[in-house]
Amino acid sequence: MAATSASFTPRLVGSRVNPRTAGAPFSVRISSGGNYPTTRDTLAEGPYCIYVGPIETASKETLEALYSQARDAYYSGDPLIVDDMFDRVELKLRWYGSKCVMKYPRCSLRRQSTYADAEEDLSQVFALASIWIVFLAFGTSACLVPIVYSVGLAYEDAFNPGFSYINQASALSILNSILFMTLGCVIGYPIASASGK
Repeated sequence: MAATSASFTPRLVGSRVNPRTAGAPFSVRISSGGNYPTTRDTLAEGPYCIYVGPIETASKETLEALYSQARDAYYSGDPLIVDDMFDRVELKLRWYGSKCVMKYPRCSLRRQSTYADAEEDLSQVFALASIWIVFLAFGTSACLVPIVYSVGLAYEDAFNPGFSYINQASALSILNSILFMTLGCVIGYPIASASGK
């Protein structure tokens, strides 16, 4: 290299396919792009380019530089290389195990809240809260109503001072109230505890 500078920004000048062999590897040249003074002689010669060579034999570092520059140029709206060549570079870097082509799942971390529209939707928050309040009320009533009813039946004589010899609680009604209380707790407690979390 006749003239090099501290900042090297390669630019793709051209690529070629060897027409003699089918499926031949791509060759890539990257330009240093105007980091040195231009004269009439250098303009006549064209830009000084680094020859990358066939993608299959290129080094990992060279391919990473090409990949990152091609990706950045693509996102800036001025693609440097064709899609097929970009895919080949990406596949070769995957084969090398390069970290610049690793794709990770897009999931949010528990400690970071992410929203699709970057702000909370208060109507949705209130709708979800009201649904969970309904679950809490249903679960609590399914748990407490049978208990209050059974206690009321058990202490009916204590609350009613009148002498009742006709209205004796039979064993069937006591069993019915115990079953009602048990099922109320079995159904109501999980619903109430789930809505409280």
